[in-house]
Amino acid sequence: MLVADVKSFLKWRDLTRTGFRGWRSGIKHDCSKVFEMRVERGNLVNGLGEFVDLEPEVLFPLLKSSDLAAHRKPRRWMIVPQRTMSDAPSRLRLDAPKTWNYLTGHAHLLDKRKSSIYRKRPRFSVFGVGPYSFAPWKVAISGLYKKLDFVQVTPFQGRPVVLDDTCYFFPCQSEEECNLLYELVTSEPAREFWSALIFWDAKRPITAQLLNSLDLIALARRWGKETAFYKESMVRLMVNELEDVC
Repeated sequence: MLVADVKSFLKWRDLTRTGFRGWRSGIKHDCSKVFEMRVERGNLVNGLGEFVDLEPEVLFPLLKSSDLAAHRKPRRWMIVPQRTMSDAPSRLRLDAPKTWNYLTGHAHLLDKRKSSIYRKRPRFSVFGVGPYSFAPWKVAISGLYKKLDFVQVTPFQGRPVVLDDTCYFFPCQSEEECNLLYELVTSEPAREFWSALIFWDAKRPITAQLLNSLDLIALARRWGKETAFYKESMVRLMVNELEDVC
């Protein structure tokens, strides 16, 4: 393990955890001109400047790294064509035909996505999507900005907010759970622990691996909040882990 500050790490090393994935990266799609929309006078407009008519159930308010850094509300919407990694976007042919026609109409752009992660996936797939993506509440952080600045993400216009793949987040099912998690991750022990491991000159100093290295249960125990945190989130997250494996 590479450590940036040995003294601080030794102080908090009992908070170290491995092999658990509570923190997630946002959704990766590699084609913002097609997948991301803005709203102009009540109409959806894609990155190509086209006015678009899509089923609302496939659209989710979007936050990007710059939005988290500026503590902004969502300004864009993302098409999310699947709910899990095993879900095929072709289901939209029946469930959301306008969206399916839109994606097929822009297949010449989507089929050119260069990342190897799409090669063995169904056509029009996105990556990094699961039940956690649609949690109503989240604690999130940008992976690009070089500061430990966590943001509480709330539902927007009655929809759960999704994040892009430059962001990391921890899913929460209630405002109370989100408040507790935010209190934990912004505490001095958490900041000192992560700071001891961060090399700020790296291109992306904050990663999911880094965030997951902190044992939130151990941290909650120090604060006398282990029971509350466990009841609200740990069982559900373990279920998500099993779903990932399956």
